[in-house]
Amino acid sequence: MSVPKPKLFEAATSGSSLVPHTEGLDPASEALETQHEALTKVRNIRCIELGRWEVDTWYFAPYPDEFAGDKLYLCEFTLKYFASKEMLERHKRRIDMRQPPGLEIYRDGKLSMYEIDGKEQRLYC
Repeated sequence: MSVPKPKLFEAATSGSSLVPHTEGLDPASEALETQHEALTKVRNIRCIELGRWEVDTWYFAPYPDEFAGDKLYLCEFTLKYFASKEMLERHKRRIDMRQPPGLEIYRDGKLSMYEIDGKEQRLYC
């Protein structure tokens, strides 16, 4: 006879959002869940810059603390992240990529879709 595992999240009554479910958890697990909820309640990055796009964030982002702040810069070809525009520009000068890794499977004007093999491109995926 198997013992059911306690639920960590359950559907909220007001919609499809998830809320923490701590009933039935041991005190240590409940304390960790409460601590995690407090840390992730506040968004730590205001926006990200990806190529020519600037995107406002809605939620907490699990990046290291030294990258928390106003803006996070992402390389659109490698998806590496940087704390400043200068670091991103230096990275872009060192790499020779001008498209994401993988095979281009669709193109329509300026829009291209790439198929990325996670086994080959572990860092990117």
